[in-house]
Amino acid sequence: MFALRGKCQILSGTIEMNHLVQLRGSRSTYLKMSFSNPFKLFPFLFILCCYGLHAGIAIDTITSSQSVKDPETLSSKNGNITLGFFTPQNSTKRYVGIWWKSQSIVIWVANRNQPLNDSSGVVTISEDGNLVVMNGLKHVIWSTNVSITSSNTSAQLSDSAKLVLMETTTGTILWDSFQQPSDTLLPEMKLKIPSNGTGTQAKLRSWKSPSDPSVGSFSLSAVQRTTIVEGFIWNKTRSYWRSGPWNGSVFTGIQTMPSAYLNGFQVIDDDQGNKELYYRVPSTSEFVIYVLNSQGQFIRTQWDDEKKELKHSWTSEQSDCDIYALCGPFAICNSQKSPTCSCLKGFEPNNQEEWNRQNWTSGCFRRTDLQCERVKGQNASVDAKEDEFLKLQMVKIPDFSEGSTVTPDKCKSQCLGSCSCIAYSHDNGIGCMSWTENLIDMQQFSGAGLDLYIRVAYTEVEHDIPINLVIKIPSSVVSEFSPKLGLLFDWIATATNNFHLSNKLGQGGFGPVYKGELQDGQEIAVKRLSRASRQGLEEFMNEVVVISKLQHRNLVRLFGCCVEGDEKMLIYEYMPNKSLDLFLFDPSKRKLLDWMKCCNIIEGIARGLLYLHKDSRLRIIHRDLKASNVLLNKDLDPKISDFGLARIFGGNEDEINTNRIVGTYGYMSPEYAMQGLFSEKSDVFSFGVLLLEIVSGKKIISFYDDEHGLSLLGFAWIQWNEDNILSLIDPEIYDPNHHKDIVRCIHIGLLSVQELATERPTMATVISMLNSEVTFLPPPNQPAFSRWQNMNSVPSKESSVNNSPLRFSHLNKVSLMHLVSLLGSLVHHLGFSLAHIGILRGFEFLNHIRSSSPLENPSMPPSSNSPSVPSDPYPIDNQTSTFECVFDVRSFRAVEDHSKYKAWHGPEKIVEVILKLKFSRARTIPDSIAQAFFHAALSVGVSSAKPSQLSQIISHQNHTQKWKFGYHLDKDQKKHLENWKGVELKGSLA
Repeated sequence: MFALRGKCQILSGTIEMNHLVQLRGSRSTYLKMSFSNPFKLFPFLFILCCYGLHAGIAIDTITSSQSVKDPETLSSKNGNITLGFFTPQNSTKRYVGIWWKSQSIVIWVANRNQPLNDSSGVVTISEDGNLVVMNGLKHVIWSTNVSITSSNTSAQLSDSAKLVLMETTTGTILWDSFQQPSDTLLPEMKLKIPSNGTGTQAKLRSWKSPSDPSVGSFSLSAVQRTTIVEGFIWNKTRSYWRSGPWNGSVFTGIQTMPSAYLNGFQVIDDDQGNKELYYRVPSTSEFVIYVLNSQGQFIRTQWDDEKKELKHSWTSEQSDCDIYALCGPFAICNSQKSPTCSCLKGFEPNNQEEWNRQNWTSGCFRRTDLQCERVKGQNASVDAKEDEFLKLQMVKIPDFSEGSTVTPDKCKSQCLGSCSCIAYSHDNGIGCMSWTENLIDMQQFSGAGLDLYIRVAYTEVEHDIPINLVIKIPSSVVSEFSPKLGLLFDWIATATNNFHLSNKLGQGGFGPVYKGELQDGQEIAVKRLSRASRQGLEEFMNEVVVISKLQHRNLVRLFGCCVEGDEKMLIYEYMPNKSLDLFLFDPSKRKLLDWMKCCNIIEGIARGLLYLHKDSRLRIIHRDLKASNVLLNKDLDPKISDFGLARIFGGNEDEINTNRIVGTYGYMSPEYAMQGLFSEKSDVFSFGVLLLEIVSGKKIISFYDDEHGLSLLGFAWIQWNEDNILSLIDPEIYDPNHHKDIVRCIHIGLLSVQELATERPTMATVISMLNSEVTFLPPPNQPAFSRWQNMNSVPSKESSVNNSPLRFSHLNKVSLMHLVSLLGSLVHHLGFSLAHIGILRGFEFLNHIRSSSPLENPSMPPSSNSPSVPSDPYPIDNQTSTFECVFDVRSFRAVEDHSKYKAWHGPEKIVEVILKLKFSRARTIPDSIAQAFFHAALSVGVSSAKPSQLSQIISHQNHTQKWKFGYHLDKDQKKHLENWKGVELKGSLA
């Protein structure tokens, strides 16, 4: 289309016009014209305008009379798609192609194997009606090459980037570019899948190189075997990549492809008995394409309109495990393990030497022959037993399966009944799949995939004594769980980029939390319970039921849950500012808070708790309110989260007793920590602690005031009584204009942490106090866990002099008593009564522990060299068994340097601590008691250490037991713990 633009000036009867006559996409041509008589200009303008109008009638169409000559271009109606001549980077050849907005995004090439050597090319309609590309000698170098009865044809470029040749009069389509794709799959472009090898197969073919569009080594197509459809990338004639079977929603071998992802891929039946693969985009304005590049990678490319750039959002080659048959037959690939390849259970490497060199292509062989033929032949020996199946979960199933539409049970019986069947799998969307040849191209996923059952000899299966585990869930909980909340694991895995480390938001007590994004753009937070988590099905179901019934602006919203195999996940609304503790204890983020924001956070938490206690349909005690369980949205509005430990109260219940103490030390009320009693006032105590943390910017489980080593509650109490309240307030949030409000909040905080639950206000009263509806506030009584602050103690600076052994006598009394209280609650948690704890001279402590119930057997019996142990590990007599406890701290280097700690990532350190208990008389301590004791002791020095799964008993001789604990610590925690080297605790145990 011609465009006329310029500027006219009339000077002394002369018109000069500088203007640009340009064909879209062609080179600029400047004309300078001078007319002495202005009236002579009009005929010229009339002719020019008529020609421009004629050229503009069909800017997207080629006819026999309207061709495209190099460097002219043809554009679609919306102007986004262009057909024209281009030269690839680092090349001198000319090609006819279709591109999107810029020549850097070429999506189709006509003459890819017959390039033009100069700029003399032309695209036109030939005499026989075909669309052709001709060179300067009028030689046809490319043609649509279809049989046409009429020469009245035209070609049109659509907004979908499809170039169509059609009969002009009738509009009948004779050919289109989607039938002969290059290297790019476009929305609505259908790849034909011939049924069982019949018909013409559509393929994408890669460029030879980024500068050479000619056909390269790689091609992509979909294949149908019996009823099973799979996608393949081929390197010439060899398989290079495989998608896994299509199950009606996803290709099951693509771990990051949940249902309706990758812009809605679909497989449909055509009108000729074949199938077609294509995809759609939610909006025609979105630019999303898939390109098979010259390296054999199938890449999803899309335009980021906000950043004005292209981005690659997915690739077929996520790891080496995606390369076809990398590990050879009967081996499985796992990109998260080293080495990557491993033999299936019951199989061994065919060539161990090659495997040691990480060349796994030879695969594995079966260690024990199958017994199927012998068993069926009835001539088997007495001990011959029928083969069994080993179950592999979440795997990319092998290639070359045979399909049938039968039930899972029928699928298993068919395979078991055929000695040639070596494996089977079943999926509701695919049916039954079985294998009779080598099992190749298997991959272990962390999510998605299918279950695969592999036939092995009976002797290869471990036959343990069966143990029945029954988890009793109240019927009310079961009835409240709505299946509508359930979500597919595949969706969640994809939304979180397969739980990628970059999506990880943090680590909770029961597992990691990941950020995710659903297809519609909705951001989510996924709480994934680790398999090692202490939270079982009951806590999980409890959290689902509790929070699904709650609706309040200060409670986090639950979108759904997922229970699939061992996986248990909760899906919450995403909070962009993460948790409150990050803002309270990170100096850089603390600066973002002022008093008004803190006040809003305090009031929001209070209103959320009041809703739980009084206003919701259920009366709920949270039991684990702390800074890390308060999330902040983009406006820093607080939302209470993590209801795994919450308890629902009956209508007439005001207090409940439990033998199972759960929660976080420091935030636990004394009656709950020591006696297992909890009520609304337990949450009030936690709220008070949290309020003091917000105002002071100090952590509850830390010590303040070098001289006295006070906890936050003790420190706050001292400052309150000495009228030195400014030393408690964080300067970052202090505002003299709101001094009275800040002091009032501290007052309310101290009222909330009083030792006696009856003296603490309710949350309704707390909110009235915060809003100044209650004008008079009673004076607070002494908080819990702060009674020893006036005792004499050694300054903390003496606690680590020249790395000399540090004894408990060097610690202040507050720390020791805090340890004792924590130990008491843990012992109570384990089912014992703590009858008396006394502090003796020299700070030895005497624990008179009496067994309130029969103890379990020790988790590991004494060795043969140790004395015999009485049946009652704690005989009640008048004798005293003195004991000595020694902590030996051993520091390791960074996690990455130690393969046995490879599961951990990040800048944290691993610290290994040896706990040794030596007794004057023979006695055996259960591992659980030692671990409880150790965790209690450690919590005094380190507030948030995370125990690993490496705890184990390492010695059990000469009246001495040793335990080794691996702890996951950050840099500051490690430094703090190193001051405990050689700590000794001596006392007596009756």
